[in-house]
Amino acid sequence: MLVSAQIIVVLFGVVVALLSLWGMAFPDRLMKMVRGAIEQSWGMPFAVGARIVLGAALLIAAPASVFPVFFKVFGWLALIAAAALPFIGRQRLLPLFDWFQRLPNLMIRLWLIIGVLFGAVVLYGVWGGLGWTGA
Repeated sequence: MLVSAQIIVVLFGVVVALLSLWGMAFPDRLMKMVRGAIEQSWGMPFAVGARIVLGAALLIAAPASVFPVFFKVFGWLALIAAAALPFIGRQRLLPLFDWFQRLPNLMIRLWLIIGVLFGAVVLYGVWGGLGWTGA
């Protein structure tokens, strides 16, 4: 089960980092893609399910990672977010997204740098824990 969790965490880290990099290059396209997903009937259930899978994977992978506390904290945060999303709902989420989307592209890009860094930390946290340091 540990290896499966590590694979999920690695895939998540890669997706977050790559989407964040793509969004830095094309912030308007990223905002359009995210808005479209939020508006779809599958958007919220997908977001909840992804957070549950990610949260569980982070918690399972935490002991073998380089950053066990980081993985545990973000694992629990993902599970809490999954539980909260249905109560927040699409109608409350859209105005928050609209506010974020109206930020200048430079601000959106600065936020996306955090996404790139988060993805990189997650990847290193798993790979370093497996001894895959590349050296």
